[in-house]
Amino acid sequence: MGTDTGRAESALSAVAAGEPVVLVDRDGHGVLAFAAGHATTSLLAFTVRHTSGFVRVALRAETCDRLDLPPMYGSDEIHRVTVDLDGHGTGISAADRAATIAALADPSSTPELFTRPGHVVPVLAREGGVLLDDSTVQATSDLAELAGSAPAGAFCELVSAEDPLGISGPDEAGLFAAEHGLALLSIGDLVAYRRRCAPGLRRGRRSSVTTAYGRFDTLDYTTPSGEVHTALLAGTPEDGVDVPVHLRRPCLAREALGPQACPCGRQTDAAILAIAARGRGVVLNLRQASPPSTCTEQDADSFESDVDAAIGILSDLNIRSFQLIPEHRDGRPRAGTAVGSGAVSR
Repeated sequence: MGTDTGRAESALSAVAAGEPVVLVDRDGHGVLAFAAGHATTSLLAFTVRHTSGFVRVALRAETCDRLDLPPMYGSDEIHRVTVDLDGHGTGISAADRAATIAALADPSSTPELFTRPGHVVPVLAREGGVLLDDSTVQATSDLAELAGSAPAGAFCELVSAEDPLGISGPDEAGLFAAEHGLALLSIGDLVAYRRRCAPGLRRGRRSSVTTAYGRFDTLDYTTPSGEVHTALLAGTPEDGVDVPVHLRRPCLAREALGPQACPCGRQTDAAILAIAARGRGVVLNLRQASPPSTCTEQDADSFESDVDAAIGILSDLNIRSFQLIPEHRDGRPRAGTAVGSGAVSR
């Protein structure tokens, strides 16, 4: 099959060309995935014929907000209200669903274009992609974006040829990909690709500092553009699971007027106290070239950049999983897995 980077590159070329790819998820199940913006009648017909038919579309939070797609009633935050593109038949045919999926990926679409409920299921893909959560939702969104499309990907599980009531395993997924001439990759391949191809962080020297909250070790990480992020380490969080982590993001009001000038300052104080009390955890002090006046002015691009930097640092520290404190709202991460390293030089 080649290297993980080679498999990811082949899959991205296929997605960019409008082709589906076979993705093996973290549970070993085969999934058919493609960029939502490339949805066609023939592609949906092929998908429905070989999968469970429960087609979902991974969308970022800003797209869900723009299209007025709140969480489905009684469901979790991930699954959003189902939709059909208005004026396209019953919504269930391959042509109807292809039109709906393509419209969900179109940045010019508006909420009024869709009827609710429908036959296409939008699901929330969080900022940070597979570096934050190695799920199928995140992987499908990443595939579309890395292939040059909007970060909107459609996916559905392949049905097992040996067990019509089951989902295909990795061996069957490989055979299916070979039979139909499709690119094959795993989510692990995509994680490795993002880690290796992302801009690298340069790690500085480790030192210690005594603060009002207690004693911390410090590590600086420099980005290619010159920003310096600092990690404050309480105890020995390395090689740990469920490590408490707080992201301290830029805020001019807090820096100029003190921690009481903005809610983020009070949150940081409380988070550091909690980490110090536990005797274990990480506070990431993230920097930006042009920080916002207040924490409420953070845009989606800067948030995703901060998440990528945070995941890179946590990966370098060999932190396998973490819990953010305080918990973030509005579709932002509450927990995650720092997978792989390889993006930090020392």
